[in-house]
Amino acid sequence: MDAIAAHIYIERSPNPNEIVTIQLPQQPIPDLLVEVSMTKSALNKLAICASLDIPELWQYITTGEDDVLKGAIRIYRLHNQAYVKSTHSYAFPGLTPNQILQFLQHSNTLGLQQAIALLRDWCSQQR
Repeated sequence: MDAIAAHIYIERSPNPNEIVTIQLPQQPIPDLLVEVSMTKSALNKLAICASLDIPELWQYITTGEDDVLKGAIRIYRLHNQAYVKSTHSYAFPGLTPNQILQFLQHSNTLGLQQAIALLRDWCSQQR
């Protein structure tokens, strides 16, 4: 497996709990796509996602040999039918790639439950 992708609906979906896979054109395009890449791909995934009009894309890039939590995160925002690298998330204002990596590290050191609690606390402070 070279990549895993998760689609996240923030504003576009009438009932995101019912959607297991995206079946275009029946379901709306997700607001955010998260891709985890373990190897390089010849596919131009940014162009594919841009053609689908997905407003925000996060790429988590690592290799199978590295510690999975030692990767890099890139956030892209769709602008004029192409992605531009961003310093923060538009879907989650104020969230930076470094903060995402920090939450992943918390998951590894504190455990998933405590890491989720920290993430929720951080999100509630951003409102």
